[in-house]
Formats: sequence, structure tokens, C-alpha cells
Amino acid sequence: MSLSIVFNHNSLPFGSQKEIQRHVEEFIKTLALLRPLGFTILIIDPNEDPSLFRIKLAEPNYYWQNWLEEAKSRPELLELTRVLRSFQTKLPFFSIDEKDQDTFTLHLKESNVDTCALKAAYFHETFLLSYPTRAPWNQKVISVEITSLEDDKITEKTVNINNIFDSNSYEGHQEFLTQRRNTLLKNANDILQLQNTLFANLIFLDNFKQNLRKWSGRQDILDNAKRFLLILNEFAMKWQNGQINEYSHQALTSFGVSSEISDESSSIDNNPTKRNARTFRNSEGINVYCTSHIKFGSGYRLHFNIDTKERKIQIGYLGIHLAL
Repeated sequence: MSLSIVFNHNSLPFGSQKEIQRHVEEFIKTLALLRPLGFTILIIDPNEDPSLFRIKLAEPNYYWQNWLEEAKSRPELLELTRVLRSFQTKLPFFSIDEKDQDTFTLHLKESNVDTCALKAAYFHETFLLSYPTRAPWNQKVISVEITSLEDDKITEKTVNINNIFDSNSYEGHQEFLTQRRNTLLKNANDILQLQNTLFANLIFLDNFKQNLRKWSGRQDILDNAKRFLLILNEFAMKWQNGQINEYSHQALTSFGVSSEISDESSSIDNNPTKRNARTFRNSEGINVYCTSHIKFGSGYRLHFNIDTKERKIQIGYLGIHLAL
């Protein structure tokens, strides 16, 4: 199980350029919905460009980069181009050695055509991301037949592969996708391990990393911290992309934060000892004063710094309320 979704290159190309405009915009909007959940796109065809730009969208010879060039003259598509350029993809083909590949075959239930995209989705126990060019790529669930060799015995079974092809199909799978992310994010160490995937828009200061490594506090406090970090990451992503003009606690609260967010009082700011207790070094050895904090109850706080110039959010501390 992973936080990757298999890009279904078998669903392309479209027959003509006239068909694709609406579908391209819908595809990118779906990518934007997947990004806050931490999912990356797995490109399983080694001949494809890992940036997606050289993937053929339509005949004859119309590629992603052609669409991007045309989008430059359309201001309403600016945000969509940002999303496409920023999305993470992975290569190469899924990691099964040759002997393992021979242990099972997969084909569509009503066809003997084998597709490597479906096989990768089945192997990784993940979703397929398709264009709705034709059946079955325009179905939320695709039934496939699996024939496998186990202990010198051939077995056959029917399995369902979940498929996302637009925002509506995403909504149908959203609860399951969220559960998958949460399953991989159970304890404090998981937050560290998944930093580059789920919290790529935040900066974890060394002190916060130590807090996580040594965490022995209540699970409900950690769960609240995880939810808040996910919200912070989504806020930071939209702030950096220009979807949000400026940071404010009120703007952050509108993302679904129910706990109180505030800055330290002037008595803390002006007291060197108390200020130093809330100051932590970044990777460059520069001191960062984390005055902003959220209250989790039972005396727990998460302290962070808002860098309005660089549009960055730095996380400095998670633990019991620091001395007043």
C-alpha cells in the first residue's frame, strides 16, 4: 500500500484535439484535489516523460507541452498550469522482478487485452488515474480477471480496481483515499517519515523533529497535531501558489481549524528568557522565534513561525505549554 496513484497511459490518446480541452482542465483539477492528500503520480511506462509534458494527449501528435503553450495566452488557465508543473511524479515501472511478474496475469473482465497500468494498480493496491476516453476508463470501478500461480496451482479471481477520471469520481473515492493516508500516518515517527510527501510545504525545525522522535504524549493530542499540520500544509501550498494573498490566523481558521490560534503576548516577546524558550534554530543555524501557536487542550501547544516574506511556515515545537 502506498501514496502513489498509477497514471493510466493506456487511456490515451484522444482521437482528436477537439475532444480534449474540457478533459485536460478536469484532469488538472482532479490532480489539485489529490495533492492535499499527499498522493503522487506513478508513471509506469518507462518511455513516458516523468514530468507528463511529453505524454501524447491526442492525435495527431498533440502533447501536454502543446496544451501548456496554448494555455500561456489564457489567464484563466494560469492556476491550472501551476498545478500541473508542481505535481510530483515517479518513475520507473513498478518494482517486481521478472520471476514475480510471471506469477500472475491480468486482463479486463470482458477482454483478453492485458494492460500494464491496471497490473501496476493491482500490484500496488492503489488507484488508477485515467482519462475518460472510452470504456472502461470512464468507470469508477473496473473489474479485472487475475490468473496467478501459487504453489504450482493456477487460481483465478475477479478483483475491482478503483479508477479516478474526474472530480466527481474523486468525490466518490475521497473517503477511502483519506483513510489510506491516515492509515499510513499513525504515530509521531510517521509524520517524520512522510514529511516530504504529506508536509512538503512546511519546514520542520530540528527541535520539532526531536519532539516527534521522543514523543510519549497522549495519542489524541498527536492526532490533533497531525490534523493541524495537514491543514497548515494545504494552507501553505495555496499561499505559495498565490491562491491566498496573505497569512492571518483568521484565514487559517477558515480551513477548518476549531482550536484557538494566537501569538504570544508582549510580556513574552519582551522577556529574553521566555522568548528564547520559543526560539529554535533552522537548518542554516538561524534562530527562528515561533510566536504563533495552537492550543490543543490539556496544556499542549504547537508553535510555528510565519515567514510572510518567503511565504513559508516553520514548525518549531510540540509539547506541554512553555513557561509563562
